Amino acid sequence: MQQLGRDYSLSPELLIKYFGLKRSNNNILEFDFIPNYFVITVLLFYIRDAKAYVEITDLIKSCIINKIENIDGEKGLDTEVVLLLFDVLVCPYLDSKFKRKALNAFGVTNQQQQDHLISFKKKQKYWFTKWDNFNFLDEIEAKIAHEPY
Repeated sequence: MQQLGRDYSLSPELLIKYFGLKRSNNNILEFDFIPNYFVITVLLFYIRDAKAYVEITDLIKSCIINKIENIDGEKGLDTEVVLLLFDVLVCPYLDSKFKRKALNAFGVTNQQQQDHLISFKKKQKYWFTKWDNFNFLDEIEAKIAHEPY
């Protein structure tokens, strides 16, 4: 839908409804469930850095940090958290300050290591999510071309 342009954009209220978000008694936006990697990346991909969705973006950032911090055991062994962290590091819609916060939550506290991981985007533009230059029609045609039969 994001590829269709502004005339087809979902309002923040519709995104809140479709993704099961709700407002607490304090009028704070929250998920009605624990969002997984796919919910987080789909929302980030759709809303990008649009000002209209700032409240949803802030909620997503909070969920990312909570997801990383609340892993039982070694964080590097949790596939979902590792995939999420790598996508966060190359996401053009999240700033370096937030990326450092995510790395700190993961246990990478050394400033030089953080700099290296954040700058890795220059070499590896994408990990698992193609954040920009996405062409839906090209992707569909590529899928059709790879049919097994």
